[in-house]
Amino acid sequence: MIDLRCDVCGHEMRQLPSPDPDQEWACTWCYARSTVWARSGDVTRPQYEPATTRWEEAEGDDLPPDESHAAGYFGATLCGRYSDAITASEYPWIPTRQNTCPDCRKAAEIIDDRWPAEKRNGNRERIPLTPGSDAPPF
Repeated sequence: MIDLRCDVCGHEMRQLPSPDPDQEWACTWCYARSTVWARSGDVTRPQYEPATTRWEEAEGDDLPPDESHAAGYFGATLCGRYSDAITASEYPWIPTRQNTCPDCRKAAEIIDDRWPAEKRNGNRERIPLTPGSDAPPF
């Protein structure tokens, strides 16, 4: 098993399930995402997005229809509701809506605070893996 570390905060990253040959990785602490491109072997470094534009609306039969939840990773919402049926929709989650889950809003703020100011430059770098390496240089 590969132990990847986030280049934003240094915490563990986990591979997201995907049918694509490209590998998507998510940080378990600051929720940064990186991509390892199968064709080139390049790594796309995490890009900062503020809490107001970063998340998708969660959807799933186990969620209350009258409350807006943010989709996290691995079948969970940001507030910690978990189900194999919870997925990210194609719609943005807007934390300022009246029906927004307050626990998701608070979690989004906490996660946002975990990004150091110097990592909020907005650049999405794509760098090649070093020859002979089997893991991204996070």
